[in-house]
Amino acid sequence: MRSIFLSIITACAIGMSACGEQQYQVNSPDDQLSIGVIQQDDAIKYFVLAQKDTLVYPSALGLKTSNGQVVAGNIVDFQKHEINESYPLVVGKHKEALNHCVEGVLTVENEQNQQTEIYLRAYREGVAFRLSTQFAEAVDLMEETTTIELPTDDLKLWAGSDRGVMEKPFTHSYEFKFHHKQLSDFTDSSFVHTPLAFETKNHVGIITEANVKSYPHWYLKPEASGFSSINTPLPGTDVLLKNTKQITTPWRVVMIADDFSNFINSDLITNLCEPLVIEKTDWIQAGKGAWDWWNDYEVDVENPGKNQETMKAYIDFAAKNNLEYMLIDSFWYGDEMDTTLSILQTTDSLDMPELVQYATDCGVGLHLWVNWKNMSKQYKEALPLYKKWGIKGIKMDFMKRDDAEMVDFYHEILQAAADNELMVNLHGCYKPTGIRRTYPNLVTREAVLGLEYYKWDEQAGPEHAVTAPYIRQIIGPMDYTPGGFRQVKEENFEARFHAPLVLGTRAHQLAMFVVFESPFQTVADGPKAFENQKGLDFIAQVPATWDETKFLSGKIGESIVLARRSGKDWYIGGMVGNEAKEVELKFDFLKKGVAYKISLWEDASTSEDQPTDCQEIKLDKLPELMKIKMVKGGGFVAVISPSTSNEMIAEQ
Repeated sequence: MRSIFLSIITACAIGMSACGEQQYQVNSPDDQLSIGVIQQDDAIKYFVLAQKDTLVYPSALGLKTSNGQVVAGNIVDFQKHEINESYPLVVGKHKEALNHCVEGVLTVENEQNQQTEIYLRAYREGVAFRLSTQFAEAVDLMEETTTIELPTDDLKLWAGSDRGVMEKPFTHSYEFKFHHKQLSDFTDSSFVHTPLAFETKNHVGIITEANVKSYPHWYLKPEASGFSSINTPLPGTDVLLKNTKQITTPWRVVMIADDFSNFINSDLITNLCEPLVIEKTDWIQAGKGAWDWWNDYEVDVENPGKNQETMKAYIDFAAKNNLEYMLIDSFWYGDEMDTTLSILQTTDSLDMPELVQYATDCGVGLHLWVNWKNMSKQYKEALPLYKKWGIKGIKMDFMKRDDAEMVDFYHEILQAAADNELMVNLHGCYKPTGIRRTYPNLVTREAVLGLEYYKWDEQAGPEHAVTAPYIRQIIGPMDYTPGGFRQVKEENFEARFHAPLVLGTRAHQLAMFVVFESPFQTVADGPKAFENQKGLDFIAQVPATWDETKFLSGKIGESIVLARRSGKDWYIGGMVGNEAKEVELKFDFLKKGVAYKISLWEDASTSEDQPTDCQEIKLDKLPELMKIKMVKGGGFVAVISPSTSNEMIAEQ
């Protein structure tokens, strides 16, 4: 059947084919990618072409409701137009995003005159599609019938879960490693979450979704030739949506390139979301934050714990080291798992207004952790109170759901937080879907296997750290919480909750502050671990938001080197996985005719045996080329700045 469809795709012009099918197609602005729809009788399928190669064979497109199939009937209209706009990213990997694509809209009408619109978009780095339909009477949504038929020859996957498959979807926090898999590795009961990365003979891609709103999240069920859809049902049911007259699916996205590095600067996921709805955004300020939970109150006070003295010690540490924020994690209002507690008051050991004033006097803003269940019951009172106290943001945790009700709750909280000028950091949450374009107060989120896992095992090791940026980070910022300063060799590692150990070198941890994008960059370790340690001076100066980002070198699962600009300064971060590597740094991305200096923190010759070792080098003149050696699990960071003696600086 595939060969028949392929001949139709490649031989027939848009419109009615000689074979009796109808085909409609939109091409990317550079004509390299295409997405189209083909109709044969009542069957409507979509396909994707990449440089004239068929990347997605004609695949099912549709929904099933309690009153029957939705996408069926005839295509009665097709319109297409070009979208070419830019919009600001309030905080993130660059200042401005470009939304340039060709969009097509097909109208399908069935025998009952019900119409469904199919939206297609083709970008330079991917394609997307969605369905939207209305009903005369309310229905339940039972199933999404969309499939993805991929070329199975040489198909490789990067699937995220404990073992590359999921036996129990829907109740998790997207905190997985990415495992190299083939379709034959999956069982009949397997599920895969999105984002799912894949490699074919000529292309790589990421399958995910964007602009999820009043709709459940999307999983993929492996089949012989690709994947079918599985969506999260409403709790305790097998229904996706209940009693609705309007269904608009999220955008189904297939990002496509020659290499995963081509996705680093992509804005495709945010492009598919609604524009900014917050009128005033100057209160959304990126920054780094001290943190008490990961290191388990590793601070030099008489009685460490969730008390005034300990919190002030962290605030002092933040102020001393140019950390703009302090995150007060769980237990500030009581037991973190007690969902009956009020989040409108602190325990007896804390005085929040006094702490806020102390932090303000130190130039530090405070963020507060909260269990989502407590927040869901009290947010209308809590968020205005936090604003009155002077709190800058909240970290909401433990959702572990991605059904339609939870999706709506996210939107509700983000709007309410914006109304009270509060930034939001989501933990125990579902993956990014681009809504930070709409709500830029969503400065970061977890949905990643981060540094906290060193408390329990070694999963967050160097190989994972050079894989996640090519897959998980492509769809949005991740609160990985870098900055563990107790590096040990693999044979000396032990999982422990208090003052955790980490794998990789000191320079590897420093590089995370450049490579990992998070406008609220939570610093994992505590003041004791940082005392008199090399590299803290770099953490003190590295920004958390950027004007420009450039990929310099690397390969998924092996290494990555990124350069990011803030103002006139460039920051470079490089990391390797389980094999040592030497990289050559060329600085042709810098302004011509400007003299630069460089500060470098890199692996020492002793770093493989003593991972805490790190050497710092300062050069007043930047060479044309630098060779940097990274040991196994190693890394480096560099700060490149215009020389103070440069006469051209005044002209810039």
